[in-house]
Amino acid sequence: MSSDKATKALKKENEDLKLLCKRMEEQIAKLTERIDNELDSRSHYSQTEPSVQPRDIQFLSDEYEDLKTFRNQAKADLVEIRGNLSFLIERVKRSEAAIDAIEQYSYQYNVKIVGIPQSTEKESATTTASLFV
Repeated sequence: MSSDKATKALKKENEDLKLLCKRMEEQIAKLTERIDNELDSRSHYSQTEPSVQPRDIQFLSDEYEDLKTFRNQAKADLVEIRGNLSFLIERVKRSEAAIDAIEQYSYQYNVKIVGIPQSTEKESATTTASLFV
């Protein structure tokens, strides 16, 4: 019975991890979209700027380069995060398979005996075996 409780606890923890992974995937997708939108809106702003002085063009160019560097670094970070998340998801799947295997193994040797009166609610295996001998 203790094994059954432990398996249920592991299953619950595994389900919680799966939900966390799913939320992390959604957050990464939203972050990627926000970064792309921010950069697109900034580049649109710099292109529509009327009558820019040469000094201002250099400033905007530097700002654009900074944003471009930021975007590249953010995308590299997101790729790394996605890799870590994929690794985590794979580990959760393996844990789930192991939990299922443990559960199936525990059911493999359970036998339900019908038609023989029970001497006590929780009789030992020896008592049950002696009834059949």
